[in-house]
Amino acid sequence: MAAAFVWTFLTDFLIHGLWLAPDYRATAEVWRPEVAMQARFIYMVLGHVLMGVVFAVLWAKSIWRGPLAGAVFGFWMGAFQHVVVVFTYVAVPVRGDIAAKWIAAGMLQAVVLGVLVALIYHKRGLARA
Repeated sequence: MAAAFVWTFLTDFLIHGLWLAPDYRATAEVWRPEVAMQARFIYMVLGHVLMGVVFAVLWAKSIWRGPLAGAVFGFWMGAFQHVVVVFTYVAVPVRGDIAAKWIAAGMLQAVVLGVLVALIYHKRGLARA
């Protein structure tokens, strides 16, 4: 669970804090001011913790095992998580390229997370026989 938090938190910084930062600056009128986002940062951290816990628990409760299954599991979890981007694109004036980047990066992030969780789960001897 901790590894899931670290992975998503770190990669979200790379995705949103670095790669998408120019896009966000170019569409500043759509987003909260930086000060307002920083005031809510704890909710971002809690969201990452919750996502890591849910991802790991659902993996543990599933019958899937191994890194390849982890990648497939991550794909489906990513698809489930990122369908909300479609709704956001419809309801919020977000550019299409930003929404597409959210989906692409989020899907890759989820697939890799699935592999990581599968490897950690197996290495710790937690896998069911």
